[in-house]
Parts: sequence; structure tokens; C-alpha cells
Amino acid sequence: MSVLPFDVIFNIASYLDVCTLWALADTCRAYRYEFLESPSTWRRLVIDMKYCDVKLLYASLRRFRDTNGLRPYVQEVVMDGNDSADISPIVMLVKFPNLRTLSARQRRFNTNIEADTKVLQDMIRNKQLQPGTLPLMRVNIYHYNMMHEPHLAAFQRTLNRLSKHDSVSLDIRPCCDNGSLVDAMQRLHLDGPGCARVVSDEARCWACGYSFTYCFVCNPICPGCRSKRLPPLANDQKIGKQNESEDDPDFSVF
Repeated sequence: MSVLPFDVIFNIASYLDVCTLWALADTCRAYRYEFLESPSTWRRLVIDMKYCDVKLLYASLRRFRDTNGLRPYVQEVVMDGNDSADISPIVMLVKFPNLRTLSARQRRFNTNIEADTKVLQDMIRNKQLQPGTLPLMRVNIYHYNMMHEPHLAAFQRTLNRLSKHDSVSLDIRPCCDNGSLVDAMQRLHLDGPGCARVVSDEARCWACGYSFTYCFVCNPICPGCRSKRLPPLANDQKIGKQNESEDDPDFSVF
């Protein structure tokens, strides 16, 4: 691999999880200093427990230190689908002082907004985290089994307090949390208080791609194609199958 150009190695590195990335840096000694001196290599870290165990993961994270200058490089951490109690998104907020985006989607059994809010508030109270010191702009925490999150507002306020910015964007919101007058008029037939079911900000119709504003219970018919809406998991499975068919065209000559 030492004969490959630097840009090819860096391109390969951009597709690797953090443990594999460190393995590459350790194996290819001719490129190790180039990796360590390249901010773009470490700007986005992907955590994937399919390629490492917890011990190796924490060993990899410990290598990001102030002494080698790597900690400030990290601006985004992606840990989607790693539904393990051994690794928490809050660790990333503490570890990386310049973190802007934290994505921890599809952690069904280990996403607890109430508990995370209390932990963050305790860390602020104990001065382990300082208000207004993180450049945090975006946090993703959605999973398919989210229904109601009564502590979402407190979680949002806590993140806002930590961030240097006015507001931290989340990838979820209550179904009723929309200020559009047109959308509100479309829902006048609904009685009672606003719906508090969680809606992903990436929710879209599997059939036509229409971006949904409300949950599939409040708005069971897609406004774009008038087809019956599916629950979130079934809807995204349909989208996934469509993407697979597009990536794997039929090469038959008949």
C-alpha cells in the first residue's frame, strides 16, 4: 500500500469506522504521520460495533488526545444502529470539544431521553460540562419504536444550554409541533389536544417521496399520492427495497 498515492489512501480512510481507521494508520507506517497531520481524516468519526468490540472501541477513542492534537479535529460522530449500553452518545459530547453533529439513530433499547437529560443536567451542575461551550448544532436520536417522548422539550432546552448556538436541531419533533397555517387548517377535523407522537424530520412517502409533516395516525393518507400511509418501519423498509433495486439493476440480456 505504500506505493499508493496519498489521496487514494485518504479516500479509502473516509469510508472506514474509527477502529478500522486506526488499524490502517498503524499498519501503513509510511502514511501514519500523514494521517495524524490531516484534520479532514478525523473530522467525521463512524462507530460501528460490527467491526470492533467495546474494549477496542474505547482504546481507539483514548487515542484522541490534546497532546497529539486530534481531539479538536473531530466535528461529527456517527454511531447509528449501535444499540449497546456500553457506549453512550453523551461520552462523545464530553470527549470532543468541537463536536457539531452527533448522530445516534436506531438505538431502540438504549435511547432514554429522560435519563440522558438528567445526566447532562447533572454534568452541568457539577461543572463537568460548561453552558455555552459546545459548537453543537445537530443531534439525531430517532428510532422506529419512538411513540411519545414527554421529556423531549427538557432535552432540547438542555442541549440548547450547552451549545454556543441559539438552538440545537433534533431529527425528531412532536406531531403537533408545526406552525404552518395551511397544515393546521388541514387538521381542523381532529378533536382534542395536539398529537404528541414523535415524527422523524426525514419521514417521507415510500411511493412518491412526499415529506410528511404529521404522523401516520393523524394523517393516514399521503397528501402527495393519496396512497395509504404505512407505519414508519414498514414505510422505510419499502424505501430500502426500492434503493436496493436501483443499486442492483437487472443485467439479463433477454
